[in-house]
Amino acid sequence: MDSERRRRIIRHLVADVGVASQDQIRTALEAEGFSVTQATISRDLAALGAHKAGNGADARYVIGRPNQANLDLASAINGFAISIRASANLVVVKTEPSAAGVVAGAIDRAALAGAIGTVAGDDTVLVIAAEPEGGAGLVKLLDPSATKEPA
Repeated sequence: MDSERRRRIIRHLVADVGVASQDQIRTALEAEGFSVTQATISRDLAALGAHKAGNGADARYVIGRPNQANLDLASAINGFAISIRASANLVVVKTEPSAAGVVAGAIDRAALAGAIGTVAGDDTVLVIAAEPEGGAGLVKLLDPSATKEPA
């Protein structure tokens, strides 16, 4: 059936290619011979369990519902993080005293793409990125507002 094939293509675009807009999906579907409306794409995304993740220019569609680990990470960052800064493949998260373990555990459970591990002290978490310059990307995942330097 055409709708099944169309949804397989959308699943591939979201999971493997990375798309940020329904217009990108529509363009790719047109290249595959599908003429669809935005409403059809919205219904297909909902049927696949896709939603936008991230903020601003970094927002992308992902498959699956937000999970508890991601909600716990957001709560830990919002509740305990004082600052988040990157240097090459390292991210340093400064926390309230005695909160580093909570934040590191939340980061580990969220299984952030690009993070290979954490080390926690009393008020500092070190997050190690897999890529040599991957720290900045991890900062954006941890807290998009943290990428702005203080005035």
